[in-house]
Amino acid sequence: MKNKGQYRCDRVVSFEGREGEPLLQGNLYRGKTRIAFVSDDSHGGPMRINWLDRETKAEVKTRSLFGEERTYQGTFEEALLAKHCYEIPPTPSAHLNLGKLEYTDPEIFLGNLLNLAAETKRFKRMAKTRLLFRQPGDERGAWRSLNRPDSPESRSYVTQKYAGAVFFCDGKHDPDGDPIE
Repeated sequence: MKNKGQYRCDRVVSFEGREGEPLLQGNLYRGKTRIAFVSDDSHGGPMRINWLDRETKAEVKTRSLFGEERTYQGTFEEALLAKHCYEIPPTPSAHLNLGKLEYTDPEIFLGNLLNLAAETKRFKRMAKTRLLFRQPGDERGAWRSLNRPDSPESRSYVTQKYAGAVFFCDGKHDPDGDPIE
């Protein structure tokens, strides 16, 4: 996911909710400062965000997925996140409303951060027993695996067979294949 900027999610846990829906929960950080606890139950309802700076108030200006603007009173950190999302340029719609531009809503941004952190955790767990790599030209998020642990011999085998392979285990790429900043 591009435009992560200074925000990241950490200590993400995934589990099954009471009704069987998948749940993701984790801490939201701006730089090195923990600013919120985020919980997403993936059922289409609103995400639950517990901001740690409840006392400070600020005007929050957000834009929905298709560009409707909304202003309300929220916390200072919430306003900073909304401003960050507001500045991300729109992208062409990938679904439903073909031809329209989609804007980055703070909840969608946080959902993507949670999913990225959960995927990174899953990939790191997989990388303990197999070598994960991708070739130039592979789709975003597409990784190949060699059913051998990461070693100089397995890396040599992959680079001989697939010229230009990029390895996940080197810690320089996230699960989408984007370089880690």
